[in-house]
Amino acid sequence: MKTQIVGCSHHTAPLEIRDRRPLDPNQVPLVLTRARDRVSAAELVLLSTCNRAELSGSSKQDIR
Repeated sequence: MKTQIVGCSHHTAPLEIRDRRPLDPNQVPLVLTRARDRVSAAELVLLSTCNRAELSGSSKQDIR
């Protein structure tokens, strides 16, 4: 399995960037569906806290 993680945190992005798109819990299924449709990941996990957001994916092939 190949794994890729994309995200930002209070260490890598200023508050102005992190506040641009706060994630509503009701949007999580839509976000994961759209992400899965755009990349070739078999599994996706979305982690969103007040200080960071990460999207992790894994697949047998390279994730694009």
